[in-house]
Amino acid sequence: MKLTRTRAILVAFALATTTACSTQTPGHPIAVAAEPNGSDHTTTPPSTASSQPPSTSDGGLDTLDPCDLLTPAAKTALGVTGPPEPDETRIAKLCQFTVAKETAAESYALTVAIYPKLGIDKVNFINEKKSLTIGSHRAIQGYGSATSNACAVALEVTATSRVDVLGSGGGGPPGSICPQVLDAAKLVEPELP
Repeated sequence: MKLTRTRAILVAFALATTTACSTQTPGHPIAVAAEPNGSDHTTTPPSTASSQPPSTSDGGLDTLDPCDLLTPAAKTALGVTGPPEPDETRIAKLCQFTVAKETAAESYALTVAIYPKLGIDKVNFINEKKSLTIGSHRAIQGYGSATSNACAVALEVTATSRVDVLGSGGGGPPGSICPQVLDAAKLVEPELP
């Protein structure tokens, strides 16, 4: 599977404060993230008389590489084959892995995405959200549309940052990939701040 397909699925799962649909483009509606003021960035007011570095609300996610969040042991346990494929969007750093099974219908793409500025309260699943606790992190799980087999688990790092684990493909009915995605999220969670 191409990384661009995973990016499209991530957009559909991920996002955030503003949702818009186009009537000119055929297909399924997709959530779109935007800053509250409509800009693509935010500004921070200058610090006043403090020699301390400004605190960050990302929980240290800006320095993490999503490709490193699956350890070699985790990759082996999940059946990951081949090298990871890193990518970046305006709001996330991501890394896609291929999980090859006995048949192509059982194989799927697994993506780890870091959202340093979006908390799990900004996740909009097409279907119902399921609240979870994974290790010491609050999480939510949901799956894609009625016609695709995609599932995601969003792990809260801070109130305004998260890491998503997404699986897509596998050829089964909608949501059938969720157990594998949950297993992967359980392996990613110990690597989080």
